[in-house]
Amino acid sequence: DKRLGDCARGAPWARRFARDRAIGLGIAPSTDLNASVISFLHNPGSGMAIFGWDDRIAIGNYVNTAYYPWSAIVSITATFPNGLTYVGSGAMVGPNEVLTAGHVLFSPDDGGYAISVTVIPGRYGWYEPYGRIAAKSIQVDETFVGERSFSELAQNHDYGIITLNTDVGNVTGWLLTNYIANPAALVGRVV
Repeated sequence: DKRLGDCARGAPWARRFARDRAIGLGIAPSTDLNASVISFLHNPGSGMAIFGWDDRIAIGNYVNTAYYPWSAIVSITATFPNGLTYVGSGAMVGPNEVLTAGHVLFSPDDGGYAISVTVIPGRYGWYEPYGRIAAKSIQVDETFVGERSFSELAQNHDYGIITLNTDVGNVTGWLLTNYIANPAALVGRVV
């Protein structure tokens, strides 16, 4: 359907079409035509939708994500042994290291560790200022992997590191990390 292709390209009339169609289906998209609406329009049975009013702000409408600190936020595409591909997010934490959730890289239901991982720094929709970068290796906390279910213990160990095959962090910048000896001390504080 030509209208759906125009939605993906952001044609003004297509935005109105997507908004009207989404609202008619009980979805209230934000002022930005977001990927959930486009995905829903392409795959109406996919279950991808936003319920209720979406008050998120699409940062790419206000800043260029090619600049720090937004450039240090990455989109991650991970393909698993069963052939399914998922999208997650992470943050550059070194020249070639990305910090992400363990469940982005390991899923027992999908065959274990992801077999292909691609990182896209500064991504905003179809805008990919640094291109796509393949992972050289991935690591997931052993406790998370050993649990093989999303138990409370696993939730406390749901993190992973992606090592990239290039030092793109020297261009994008990276976020600093630190160790907190007493995480309970952060309860009720903005961090």
